[in-house]
Amino acid sequence: MLDAFVRCESYVKEPEHVSEMACLLRKALEDSGAVCHYHRGGNMVGLSVSGTWNSDADAAPVLLLGHLDTVFPKGSWDASECFVKDGILHGPGCCDMKGGAVAAVWIVRTLRHIGYHKRPIHAVFVSDEEVGHTESDNIAWIRQEGAGAVIALNLEPGRRPNRVTIGRKGCLRATITVHGTPAHSGNSFSQGKNAIVEMAYKIEKLHQLTDLDAGTTVSCNVISGGTVFNCVPGTCTLAVDCRFQTLAEQERLRHAITAICNEASVTGAETTVQLENVSLPFETTDAVRRLYQFSSEISQRFGYGDLESLQVGGSSDICHLSSLGIPALCSAGIVGGNLHTHAEWADMESLLQRIKLWTAVIAHLDEGFC
Repeated sequence: MLDAFVRCESYVKEPEHVSEMACLLRKALEDSGAVCHYHRGGNMVGLSVSGTWNSDADAAPVLLLGHLDTVFPKGSWDASECFVKDGILHGPGCCDMKGGAVAAVWIVRTLRHIGYHKRPIHAVFVSDEEVGHTESDNIAWIRQEGAGAVIALNLEPGRRPNRVTIGRKGCLRATITVHGTPAHSGNSFSQGKNAIVEMAYKIEKLHQLTDLDAGTTVSCNVISGGTVFNCVPGTCTLAVDCRFQTLAEQERLRHAITAICNEASVTGAETTVQLENVSLPFETTDAVRRLYQFSSEISQRFGYGDLESLQVGGSSDICHLSSLGIPALCSAGIVGGNLHTHAEWADMESLLQRIKLWTAVIAHLDEGFC
């Protein structure tokens, strides 16, 4: 199944190929007994798919989350590059995240095989995660499909040796433009209002917003200003990347950046700022920690090894569910690495181990977590 999924190339900007992957996953879920539906989130994206197994169970569902798309255009991998050697699979999206799609199918099949009937299992796989859902309503669809879930497992790639993610930073993007007054730097220097100088003052203040103890970083990454060497620059633009672990910290940054932009150190310079919430944080709440601890105990009890946790700076779709208050874990899928490159790999043995682990966690959820 993983081989078939990997060979179904599903580049995020080729909707028809993503939709082919949605058809493959839907058939696999329906063959497992799930009732499935497509969702067309927008004209520029492929089909997303959801499937529910054991829908008659009178309890809140377990949600399995993932995405169908990859970053590789169709044909960018040669067939000889897709192979398994010493238990390691190579291929486009084998880890991110065709392995997660296979895991979802086999978690359902294994639960059915052991006679589990306590809760519905709801799988939700979107078509445009790799571009942040900028051309679709898929974020709203994820939240709609996930509302009321007892837990959520995002089957994004796992980390070696056996890790899951219990926190991800959110991202706020600030685009700042200073408007000064251009002037000849020899003949009319005093008439100029130097936009680059004004931005330099702001960069120093922005840099001071970083709080490493709180997990907050403010990085001034791209700057552009001026036209020629002998003219006081009339404009300067700056792109700022802000990362944070909590929604409260996000609000602090928004207010602080706005205040910095409203103050002028160079008299007469004016500043505009555009703030864009790129992603929400996946907050490491008490409920998240409790779910991780429960999963770790299950892993040890059944001999699946020590389950470690980590917090990372990158984002994922799990934030859209954790923000609803749903206990969640991320990086629950196949273990691998070198994502988004032609060296992408996935550990085949870890796929089996992850299927066993999450089957056991779900099967015992009502005994020790709920």
